Amino acid sequence: MKLGTKCILSIGLTLTFILGISFTWIIQRQRYLLKEEIKKQAEILVKEIEITRGYLAGIQDIINTDPVSGNRILKD
Repeated sequence: MKLGTKCILSIGLTLTFILGISFTWIIQRQRYLLKEEIKKQAEILVKEIEITRGYLAGIQDIINTDPVSGNRILKD
């Protein structure tokens, strides 16, 4: 083979190898970041649910639902 062909072939193989490794690393990094984002959003959701439950437990003494009519009534 000619020197130019060998040079182009070696550059092509080197670029293919380097880009393959780079893309694999980027894909793995994106998966990791996605998992971390899901964990953060789940923790935020849990906190929101806890706040809502605390709020509802706090007002449960003030507002009650009439079991017969289903209407909200104030406790005396």
